[in-house]
Amino acid sequence: KHDYCPLNLRHWQVRFKKITAELYSYNADIVCLQEILPTAFSSDFLPFFQSNGFLGSYFRDTKSSKSVSIATATFIKTSKFKVLDEKSVYFSSCIEHAVHTGKLKKKL
Repeated sequence: KHDYCPLNLRHWQVRFKKITAELYSYNADIVCLQEILPTAFSSDFLPFFQSNGFLGSYFRDTKSSKSVSIATATFIKTSKFKVLDEKSVYFSSCIEHAVHTGKLKKKL
């Protein structure tokens, strides 16, 4: 699919190591990722972040008709923050039909 990229760099484990090295280098307290598959979250991202002192949450659209849908993941450094509550908000549910029109409505 991505012919411009060398084949060895298209393998998930190679990509995952590069992604986590980049994320680790930011020394962030909160990390938000999008387009995360459920298996990548549970078997790769969550263990990585937990071993670095983070709590992870995975949010996927429960209204999606796809059996395996991509989602977002948020990781919070537990030494800096205490999670009191969590809630996912989908922008599409915030559209006010009489107010939002045009490009904004399409984007949401």
